[in-house]
Amino acid sequence: MRQNSRSFRPRALTSITSFDDDELALSDDDDTIRGDSRRSSTSRAVTAARRFEFARAGEGDDALMATLRRRVVEPIRALDATMEALSDDELRMRTAEFRERLKKGETLDDVLVEAFATVREASKRELGLTHFDVQLIGGALLHDGWVAEMSTGEGKTLVATLPAYLNALEGKGVHVVTVNDYLAARDAAEMGRIYRFLGLTVGVIQSDMEPAERQLAYACDITYVTNTEIGFDYLRDNMANAADDMVVLMRPFNFAIVDEVDSVLIDEGRNPLLITGVGEVNDDDMYRTAAKVAEHLIVGRDFKVVLKEKSAELTDEGMSRAEMMLQVDDLWDAQNPMGKYVLLAVKAKALFIKDVDYIVRDGKVIIVDPSTGRVQPNRRWNDNLHQAVEAKEGVEINGENSIIASISYQCLFKLYKKLSGMTGTAATESEEFYTTYGLGVASVPTNKPNLRIDSPTALFLKSSPRWYAVADLILNCHLDGRPVLVGTTSVENSELLSAILDAYVWETPDGRKIEGIPHELLNARPQYAAREAEIVSQAGRQYAVTISTNMAGRGTDILLGGSAHGLANRALKDKLWPYLVENGEVDEAAVLMHVNLSPITEQALQQAELVARASVMTAGSLDAEQADKLFVDALVQAEEWLRRDIDPTFPNDVEVLIKSIYTAAYAVLRDCQAQCEAEREVVRKVGGLQVIGTSIHDSRRVDNQLRGRAGRQGDPGSTIFCVSAEDELLQTYCPGWGNQNLWMFAGVDENAPIFSDMVDRQLRSVQKQIEDYLASGRQSTFDSDMVLDSQREAVYKLRRQILLSSQSSLRKRLFKYMGQLVDDACERAGVSGGVSPKKWDFDRLIRELRLVFIGRMDHWLSMTRKPLSDDPHYLPGVAAADIKRAVIQDESLPVPRPMPPLTVPPAMAKAAICGVLVEIPDGHDSKFVQDTEPEASDEALMERLAERLAPPSGVEFSQEYIKRWSKGWHARKARGLRSYLTEAAVQMYLDRFARLAAQDYDRTELEDVERLWALRAVDTLWQQHLAQMEVLRTSVQVRSFGHLDPKDEFRIDGARAFVSLVEGIREDMVKNIFYFVGASVEPITDFDREERGQVESDGEPTEA
Repeated sequence: MRQNSRSFRPRALTSITSFDDDELALSDDDDTIRGDSRRSSTSRAVTAARRFEFARAGEGDDALMATLRRRVVEPIRALDATMEALSDDELRMRTAEFRERLKKGETLDDVLVEAFATVREASKRELGLTHFDVQLIGGALLHDGWVAEMSTGEGKTLVATLPAYLNALEGKGVHVVTVNDYLAARDAAEMGRIYRFLGLTVGVIQSDMEPAERQLAYACDITYVTNTEIGFDYLRDNMANAADDMVVLMRPFNFAIVDEVDSVLIDEGRNPLLITGVGEVNDDDMYRTAAKVAEHLIVGRDFKVVLKEKSAELTDEGMSRAEMMLQVDDLWDAQNPMGKYVLLAVKAKALFIKDVDYIVRDGKVIIVDPSTGRVQPNRRWNDNLHQAVEAKEGVEINGENSIIASISYQCLFKLYKKLSGMTGTAATESEEFYTTYGLGVASVPTNKPNLRIDSPTALFLKSSPRWYAVADLILNCHLDGRPVLVGTTSVENSELLSAILDAYVWETPDGRKIEGIPHELLNARPQYAAREAEIVSQAGRQYAVTISTNMAGRGTDILLGGSAHGLANRALKDKLWPYLVENGEVDEAAVLMHVNLSPITEQALQQAELVARASVMTAGSLDAEQADKLFVDALVQAEEWLRRDIDPTFPNDVEVLIKSIYTAAYAVLRDCQAQCEAEREVVRKVGGLQVIGTSIHDSRRVDNQLRGRAGRQGDPGSTIFCVSAEDELLQTYCPGWGNQNLWMFAGVDENAPIFSDMVDRQLRSVQKQIEDYLASGRQSTFDSDMVLDSQREAVYKLRRQILLSSQSSLRKRLFKYMGQLVDDACERAGVSGGVSPKKWDFDRLIRELRLVFIGRMDHWLSMTRKPLSDDPHYLPGVAAADIKRAVIQDESLPVPRPMPPLTVPPAMAKAAICGVLVEIPDGHDSKFVQDTEPEASDEALMERLAERLAPPSGVEFSQEYIKRWSKGWHARKARGLRSYLTEAAVQMYLDRFARLAAQDYDRTELEDVERLWALRAVDTLWQQHLAQMEVLRTSVQVRSFGHLDPKDEFRIDGARAFVSLVEGIREDMVKNIFYFVGASVEPITDFDREERGQVESDGEPTEA
């Protein structure tokens, strides 16, 4: 077959996974920096294969649950009495005991049962929460590297404490990965009480933290962090210019527990993490002009849209019309290619919808996450689509960015030695979890039977009747006192329904007419997103109506009757915040945040208010963070008092303000708990939470997540989805459903819904098609990034070695690169043992090397394509003809013109370089390089010469290389020449560095600057390589027309590009360092200032 004709590849390409020297091989000794990602992912895959086969057979989960109950749950429960008998100190000492046992050779599995029992008892004492049996099962699954599917409300946050504590005992670090900063901070605060009680350290990463804070957090036993922060910290660490700037890579990635694992590993798998810098091209006017053209183009006539693929293309008529408006002859003219911009503008117009795909805030286009409904201010669409949308909206256009660093989530999480995750919806993606991450999926049973009632989907012909039917259902539930959660798929739809509810006129049972149904709106708008957790936490209260976009608020439980903690916090803020915080304004409360307080509680609040006023007058106001922490701490202590059924008690020396606020918190929380419990019973009796979905989502998982909000922990609840044939998804995949004849055939009024199993089956089939399409996109992203993965590991490893190595190690690398550059130049000049020296091109050889081992002025002249100076720095006073004659006649090779002592002024050294006979003034000693640099000693010189003069042998050299330098009549002369040329470069470098060190510079600072020049070579070329790979990724697609596999082509051409990258890094690193040390004989001049100004004008990196 034609496509198999490319199966044979040159060995140099198929074997490329790292740099071409032993120092860059991806060996296990680098585990201290990056973790053994390959070995760990392989072991996960082998383990998961067995699990996956069980799951496919439909027998795995039941058998697995039974095994875990027998091996984990029952032994833990048997320890209950033993654990309860331990004092707090004795329980805390178990941590040291476990660690000692691990040091003596026991494994984590050996101590699992006792460790889990310890955490269970600590949780009971600190939080008043006891792990259920199913939570113990979930913890065991996470420890063993599974994805645990646990229904909403089953306490996944508490489950994570079990494997997190167990694996933290090794002291290698555990990362608990969540989807946003709020959840990371909340879980670290609440679950951290358990860890700290047991003697472990807990850290949390927030997006606004400084590097020093991040270092401390990552150094803890357990760290809570978001998926984006861990990814960007990894990339930033691999861009650091000093070891002290690294935050996460100071120890390997050990164990990660990913909360909402489907959201992080599946939904986010389509979007690689990018760090970008400002690009060089400024084409804002092009985007604006194209946007105006697109306004006049009509879909169908001028362009075609494929919604399934999010693609668009211009028709012939559309191109002609665009050319006429732009007054150009050819839309795709090479000199003025407006076609690219017009096509982008068309995509922005037709495929990216305001308040659905993005919102405009403060003059910026901000992406809305299609899975969660949350805004993503630090993310931008790639391929210049973001600029096109900015032009469409008429806001400031941020120029095209260049990629500085990137990694996909698939490759990021494969860095962990062990990976696991938990979510309420994973079974539908079990195959992708296995094939991509090597993770098996296990469904954990609920703690109590699920009482939720899922009604068939209601299909409406038109959109308008659907919205009014939803409003009617909301009113019916509202009259009964049932809480309602409505899920929408866009900001636009959520606000439309909100407007309908505001204008809805209804009649109370006693005959009063009321306009509007009280409700809460939760979408990507900033005024709503800021109160996300507060709104969702009270969505289960009696009469509550909450409209949520795309599951915003995920991670916060909806408790029937509401959250007593949230109500109490709001009551304290309403009463005390304005007095404690200067200019403290309380943000708008949710609709149902009020609570009926007893007279005793009102009196406690009034007392706290008086004390707060007096305290501020004498001690000053608190800042917002201090006041917020004060309320949180007060409520935590109040919960402890109420749980133990004791009255508040205080030490004698406690401040009056603290005492009054804690007392008020106790009273308020007591009333709130009573009211929430009373409401909970009422809500349970009327049917629990009613969930209404107003559209189906691209993924069945998201629909299941919405359904899962009802019926948590054995509570009653019901769900229904109301969809319209006018919904975009149905118009795209089921266009026939919009035909009125379907309703006529069914005998149903066009304003009434159709309920049918066929509808549900068809919708599931549509979602499966979309899921498969999206999965193929994620697989494509993964396949592309896997080509880069080994390259990225090699480059990042090189970078870390340069960053963390001593100057001696850096010089060994530099000298090795010098030798390789000489070898390459010799090869191009025909130098070989099997070729007569008369045929060697000495002129080309010396000319090329003088462009590599170059002075500062000549470096600048070569960059500006100007003639070089007459007196070279490399081999001064030596001509190519002199070398040729000495080699052919078997004479001693010419000695370069000597440099004056190190102590002479730089001007004299520069003059000597330029061929001027310098007379050394009296008073200067004869100190030369040998007296200052250890690599210039006779012993070091002889060692280098012996290595280069010896015939190469061993597996690290190719047969061609060995033949070139070891075989033939002239091999000895060839080796002698390359040794001479290499050592000349080494001596030139050592002379320049020694002259710098002899001046008034701190040597440590010189070494640091030299290291920065080496890193600059790596960073600059890696950035260019990423840009080249992006172009290649797109360009290889057209090769499919030639019956070639684009994936294979990308892999092959990517390997070729990497070979060029390796060669470029070696050459540029040597050039950069020679440029740096050249300052000793060529101080700052006008050309130097000019280049330095260009460097300083470069933009700072930004995340995208």
